[in-house]
Amino acid sequence: MPIIGNLSEFPLPEILNLIGRRTGKMRLLDVPEYGVMELHLRDGEIRSIQMPGGALEDENQVVDKLCHVVRAQCGMFEFNESSPRAILGHGAFPIQQMVMNLVFAVDEMNAQSVQDPNARFVLIASPEIWLEPDLQSFFDQTQELFVTAPTAKDIADTLGRDLAEVMAHLNNLLSLNIIQVLPSEVGDDDAQGKTKPFVLPKQSPAEDDTSGFHGYKAHA
Repeated sequence: MPIIGNLSEFPLPEILNLIGRRTGKMRLLDVPEYGVMELHLRDGEIRSIQMPGGALEDENQVVDKLCHVVRAQCGMFEFNESSPRAILGHGAFPIQQMVMNLVFAVDEMNAQSVQDPNARFVLIASPEIWLEPDLQSFFDQTQELFVTAPTAKDIADTLGRDLAEVMAHLNNLLSLNIIQVLPSEVGDDDAQGKTKPFVLPKQSPAEDDTSGFHGYKAHA
C-alpha cells in the first residue's frame, strides 16, 4: 500500500530514515521548480532520481536536488514498494550517508542565508519541541515580528540585541524548520505587511499505522 505524507510536516531526511532498507519508488510531488521527482530506492540505497529532464545518478546532483526539496518545505511524497526489477539507475548512495550529507548541506545553506543582509525571514511553524531557554526566549520575543518578514538587522535593532547573536538564533530556527527565508522574488510590498505567519496544521496519526510510519497516511 502507498504511504503518503506532507513534506511541510515531515522533513525529507526523516522520511528517508523511516523508509530505511525498503525497495521501491518515492514520488515527490508539487516541489517548486521541479514539479514531480521520483526517487528509486533499493536495499537502503538511492539508485537514481527520475525527473522530466532525465535521470540523475551523480551524487552531487542528487544532493543538490534533494537539498532544494528540504529547503522548499512544501509538497507531498508518496512511497510505493516495488520489485527490484522495477528500480532504475546504477547509483549506490546509502540512505544513511545521504541523510547526513543533506543535513550538513542544508545547514551550510541556512548559515549562508542568515549572513545575507537582505534576507528576510517568515514563520512557518510553531515549535512543538523543547527549545533551549535562550532560543525559546528569542522566539517568544520575535514571533510577532515575523509577520513583517524582518531582516536580521531589523530584529537586532528592534530588540536592541547583538546582530551576531540574532543571526545565531535565526540559524537555529531555520535548522528546526520553524522559520524560512522569504523567496528572493517576493517584493518589498509583500515583505512589509502582506506576508502572514503560517502555522502548519497538525496531522492526526493514521489509523492503520504500519511499519513505523507514525503520522503518515497509508492508503490501500
